[in-house]
Amino acid sequence: MTKTHDTYFLNADVALKYALQQNRTVPLADSGKGLQICYYNGKPVNNAPENMIFVPLDKLFDYFINTKNRQPTLLSREGSQFSQKKIKEIEQYFEKVFTEVNEKRDQRRQHYIELIKNQEPDFNDNPKRVFLMTSRHTTVIQYSTKGIAKAFDDLGYDTKILIEEDDMQLLYKDLRVKEIYEFNPHITFNINHMFNDIVNEKTWNIVWWQDPMEELMNDVPINVRERDIVFSFDPSFDAFWIKKQVTPVYRQYFCIDDKVFYPDSKIERKNKVVFIGSSYINFFKYAMIPESFKQELISWLEKGKKFSENDVKILGDKYSLSFEHYPVVGILQGIVRDTTIQWLCEESDLEVEIYGRNWEEYEIVKPFFKGEVPHGKAVADIYCSAKYALSCQGSTIQSQRLAEIAACGAFPVVYDSRPFSPDPLWEDQYLFFRTRNELKEALKKEPKMYKGTFERIKSKFSYECFAKQIDRMIPKR
Repeated sequence: MTKTHDTYFLNADVALKYALQQNRTVPLADSGKGLQICYYNGKPVNNAPENMIFVPLDKLFDYFINTKNRQPTLLSREGSQFSQKKIKEIEQYFEKVFTEVNEKRDQRRQHYIELIKNQEPDFNDNPKRVFLMTSRHTTVIQYSTKGIAKAFDDLGYDTKILIEEDDMQLLYKDLRVKEIYEFNPHITFNINHMFNDIVNEKTWNIVWWQDPMEELMNDVPINVRERDIVFSFDPSFDAFWIKKQVTPVYRQYFCIDDKVFYPDSKIERKNKVVFIGSSYINFFKYAMIPESFKQELISWLEKGKKFSENDVKILGDKYSLSFEHYPVVGILQGIVRDTTIQWLCEESDLEVEIYGRNWEEYEIVKPFFKGEVPHGKAVADIYCSAKYALSCQGSTIQSQRLAEIAACGAFPVVYDSRPFSPDPLWEDQYLFFRTRNELKEALKKEPKMYKGTFERIKSKFSYECFAKQIDRMIPKR
């Protein structure tokens, strides 16, 4: 039996066996991983782990019509005492129940959308309400959402974040619109999605494009309302937006929480270099990128060649690759990050610390790998403890990671993608490299400008500044 499914077990003992494994590799739609849920029939098991949930067969509809937990995608017969005929009947019943559940949940979603259409927020209300939606399975977006929510809080807004409470939940569409209806927001805030079809026409909807999402890059028109305000992290995203719309797009780079990311004088700063971020090794495995294609890109990098997303596409033609199935940004980012981190481990004369996920897969990196670190103060403390920190983006300079590094007072050592990254801010603050040798030499230098860095970063990259900008753009009445 495939263990990476949320599963309904006909035998409770078998369900317990799998639940106790606490398998956290269930693939999710947003590319995250969830804790395997083991539903089971029979009798309740005392002291069962949280991911082992008792749902009798005759209560399937009643439970799944309202739960926030993900539905099972597999029915396990393992250990079952039912006859083959009975199991066939259960399989048909199982399919029928979930068809009905999903139909009812879609009807509920439509019901709340109709209610929202006729429910205008009163702009005489104070405080104004801001609704934000994110997922705990994202690595950057959830923290961006929480950061801007806190900034709105500090400005006196009433905020509500919709997010999974644990690794077993799913943000069902009917529950999303129910939450919006009950909160009746004056403002909704979304990262990487429009979601303007589920809010009242009088509600202001803020969209912040941080990644080149399919919704932004495809040929399907985007409906923009009068009360939609769109921000873009990267100038290259603007072209995709302009192809679809004539409405304005405003610039907003990644932000930092300046109450967390700042130079902490209580932490000793050592002559070492750190990197925080995950390896792309699993991306290459799952996308089945041909090794020869990958090695040719690495050879370009080794030679210091300047190459863009378009260059990656052209090389792909040589290997008969369809880039409808190969995300170019991920390939470019993965090649640059995983290769330059290996350079760092091989070439640095300083102490090296690598944090994130999956770096133990590289023998070169393994001795320097320190494991995962939760975002927030733990990340800030690492940057405050190091003289240098690496930032290696394939096609852009600015990133949340770079802003956090600089805000904490470490010297940012930055992969030089300036030819493909218009308007890089504050080049005097970074140490650029493109080759192995340039990386090694950068770790012996100091940037031209490093005093007063925190105030400089705070003035441009803080969530407080972003929230204040939105506050100024939206009429108070």
